[in-house]
Amino acid sequence: MEHEYVELSLKTNYGGRMYFGEYPLSFAACTNQLDCYRLLRAKRADPNQKDTNGNTEMLKLAYNTGAKLQIMNNQNLTPLTLAAHLAKKEMFDQILKLESDVVWMYGDASSHAYPLAKIDTINQETGDLNEDSALSLIVYGVILFF
Repeated sequence: MEHEYVELSLKTNYGGRMYFGEYPLSFAACTNQLDCYRLLRAKRADPNQKDTNGNTEMLKLAYNTGAKLQIMNNQNLTPLTLAAHLAKKEMFDQILKLESDVVWMYGDASSHAYPLAKIDTINQETGDLNEDSALSLIVYGVILFF
């Protein structure tokens, strides 16, 4: 995101634009190194550890080994709302599916329940507009500040 930054040592010669996190676990997940990821998790690497910008590595791989879907970065975005903000439809759909609970299934028909806390435009606790909700980000495309 344009308002995030990466703190680099003055001794580095890094000049690229790719960012794979600040931790070995994030790098393994971003580069699809499943064996390395599993080894790091076996050695108790924390999938919920935040980088300088408050982001965690929230891939399905990380979720399946204990990462939390509700954790927020420094912009108050969860993995779901970050996917909405960045217009990453496939990631948004996958996270939404992971967060849902199946109420019933009958053949090909089913009913799912979704937690509305970070989806709905109304804050459940205060009743105010939830400007960093997934729906607000999808409709307006930016985080609103009033």
